[in-house]
Amino acid sequence: MKVELIKLDNVQQFYHKCKKGTKVDYIVEIFDTFEKTTKTIIFVNTKIYADKVYDKLNNANCRCFIMFSDLKFEERDKCIKDFRDGKINVLIATNIISRGFDMA
Repeated sequence: MKVELIKLDNVQQFYHKCKKGTKVDYIVEIFDTFEKTTKTIIFVNTKIYADKVYDKLNNANCRCFIMFSDLKFEERDKCIKDFRDGKINVLIATNIISRGFDMA
């Protein structure tokens, strides 16, 4: 597995170009390899793809949640709180949080 590591202060970002049709399996492989991953956000472009990623990660015993624009504010707020508190370690998100959110 060839991965480029980009370091920021307390953040590690990974970039890997996948062959078509292999992204979801690769994501699962990453979580198998880096078991100590604490908080991860995976951005996807459609709700359908978010469901696919969620199903694969959920079946691999990842604590994950899909965050998209149709969620009520209270649901989004609870999701972010659970992510912050470590109850969820993976957020799968459409463009709803692509501009950022406050983790403080």
